[in-house]
Amino acid sequence: MRENSGKFKLTHYRNYTWINPSYLDIQTQLLEIPENFEQNGVLLHVNPFDFSSVKKVKIDSLGGGIDLAVKAFKFPQYIPLRRRLRPNRGLMGARHCKKIAMILRNMGILTPEPLASFEFQKPIGAYQGFYACRFLETNFNHKPFLGIDFTNEIMYREFLGEFAHTIFRLHKCGIFHYDLTHSNILVNKVGDGFNIAFIDLNACRKRIYVKEKHILGSLVKISSSAHVMNFIGLEYAKHMGLDPVKFTYKLDFAHGNHWQN
Repeated sequence: MRENSGKFKLTHYRNYTWINPSYLDIQTQLLEIPENFEQNGVLLHVNPFDFSSVKKVKIDSLGGGIDLAVKAFKFPQYIPLRRRLRPNRGLMGARHCKKIAMILRNMGILTPEPLASFEFQKPIGAYQGFYACRFLETNFNHKPFLGIDFTNEIMYREFLGEFAHTIFRLHKCGIFHYDLTHSNILVNKVGDGFNIAFIDLNACRKRIYVKEKHILGSLVKISSSAHVMNFIGLEYAKHMGLDPVKFTYKLDFAHGNHWQN
């Protein structure tokens, strides 16, 4: 395969390539994302633990430029061996992000539209993946819950209630996001309601058999405030048909353990 002068060489074995059929007119530019990632774009985030990084990249199209968010994975994430028989075979990365994004969008849950996904593997087993999606419009806030007036009690409760319902919809379709920090929750105030979108889909897991610990584990990072978590817990329990007293007690215990450690 051809090489380029950048740090990333396409001498890797390409073992997965997916292009959104709606964007075949820019297929050539999308296929160049792995080659040009090091040189192009604006760096948005670097994870010091797994060396993954996210850039805002602009590519040309007939209708004008398209802003993408591109995440590069240096290493795959593995599910414990006992779960390797699941369809994703234990490997979480660019392919997994695309799969989760398609599930969420088919369920009507907001997440940026996926455009491309690539995975490469060297002979020695090293891995690199790239996941490209649309960069959400500027009317979505890319900071923790900006635009939500928490001094307005009515807006505050409306937002948390709608947020709890959105999490309920996620869980009902078997998707559990285990990094629901504020930076992975994008919010847009629309009229009397809110549009809530999720990013960092590599932190999502598709579960068939759901246990209470999966629900609690998905909720504890949302806020350090026990008051906020109690309200979300009550709303969530109402949607799930759970005992609100028992559920909020267990959520409070799990939440306290998480934020104290």
